[in-house]
Amino acid sequence: MKKLLSSVICISLAMSLVAQTLPQKITSKIERVTVFMQGAQVFRTASVPLQRGKRTLLFEGISPSIDKQSIQVKADGKLTILSVTSQLNFFNQQKKSA
Repeated sequence: MKKLLSSVICISLAMSLVAQTLPQKITSKIERVTVFMQGAQVFRTASVPLQRGKRTLLFEGISPSIDKQSIQVKADGKLTILSVTSQLNFFNQQKKSA
């Protein structure tokens, strides 16, 4: 009985740790765009409820043509942004707009 109980506890702890490490997918909304002669500046917003602890947020629907050096993230509230990285998902086909 003790082995069964300890196994259940270990499995529960492992599942909770895995659930915390999976990225939370976020869809942001374009709020404002400024067009320049060579490029554009796009402002996006999203509201995300977060629980305590480290979280990985994955923003979907961002153009693969974005200048990776220009990405900026701002957050309101009592939190700290540890890092911002950019990755291309080669498995998703990009939708072509009109």
